[in-house]
Amino acid sequence: MIALGNNGSSTIQITPTSKISSEDWFQADIEIKVNCFSGKINAFFESGDLTRFYHDVVKLNKTLKGKAELLPREDQFKLSLVADNLGHISVEGHAYEQACYGNCLNFEFELDQTYLLTLIDSLKNHVRI
Repeated sequence: MIALGNNGSSTIQITPTSKISSEDWFQADIEIKVNCFSGKINAFFESGDLTRFYHDVVKLNKTLKGKAELLPREDQFKLSLVADNLGHISVEGHAYEQACYGNCLNFEFELDQTYLLTLIDSLKNHVRI
């Protein structure tokens, strides 16, 4: 499971539910909890999506500049982390019930940079470094 957030209020959990196919795709359940709102979807990813996101999060954690984005091709789920030089991380994105249509949960919340370490550790188990 890939985890980001504060269990007390806002979290995002991505749990792969299938192995990587010969075409490089896999499925994952995504659970989003933001204060009183929550949602769960199942989305498709390419293995490179997580690898790019991992490297971007590592860089973001080191520099506290720029952003790290998880942008699957189908755009059913999007996750963006933006840092300021004070250690604040803005988290935002969306989750559609189907690939780019149907109901959509738009979310945003803030964390401090210490939560990036847990995210990096959980991503390590799902990427080729």
